[in-house]
Amino acid sequence: MAPVRGVFFDLYRTLLVADDVQALRRDWLAAVQGTLARRGYEIDVERLGEGFPDLFTRPEPPPADDGLTVLERRLARLCRELGLKVASRDLPALSAAAVAAWGRHFRLDAEALPLLQALYGRAELALISNFDQPAHVRQTLAETGLGRYFATVTISGELGVRKPDPAIFRPALAASRLPPAEVVYVGDSAEDVAGARAAGIRPVRIDRGGRHDGGDGVPTIRRLAELPALLG
Repeated sequence: MAPVRGVFFDLYRTLLVADDVQALRRDWLAAVQGTLARRGYEIDVERLGEGFPDLFTRPEPPPADDGLTVLERRLARLCRELGLKVASRDLPALSAAAVAAWGRHFRLDAEALPLLQALYGRAELALISNFDQPAHVRQTLAETGLGRYFATVTISGELGVRKPDPAIFRPALAASRLPPAEVVYVGDSAEDVAGARAAGIRPVRIDRGGRHDGGDGVPTIRRLAELPALLG
């Protein structure tokens, strides 16, 4: 195997963790429903929840010269499908409420900064995240101290490409000047694994809950602190 000279990371559920996913879902739905209600759009939380599971996994709405972010267009599509036509002027507030509710449930993994400190200067570090509100990602990186370690930060909402599309890895690969075979990508999802493989990068799965049996051949860690030993 080629030596590892680059380590790229996912963000949510990899370097940042949520302790209670069900509470996150409830808070997110309540925040969105409450914001809609304050602007005169009536819908109950249960109905709103019907569209939540695939809100972020469906393809992005087609780009439009409307000044809206990807998340705002996703929320507009969700509301239309639920019978609500939300005015464009109300979408930024709806998006802000959704992102704030999401962010309240994520915290920095206690092992994240020590890991990055150990790798910094020894490997090229990059962050590659599927997220529709790039400003929130960059603010989070600044507030947590994560941002200082990454030479490249690639966010799907800025690039217009999402994992598992291998194109999302190209900016980091180009900046690092490393061949994909010398890079690993650490993430938690099937999209992380598939995207890394499609880009020729070696995936490493973080599986805190022990849900995967390792039958797919992907090296798996239960904690971030296990990564240096895996990399050798």
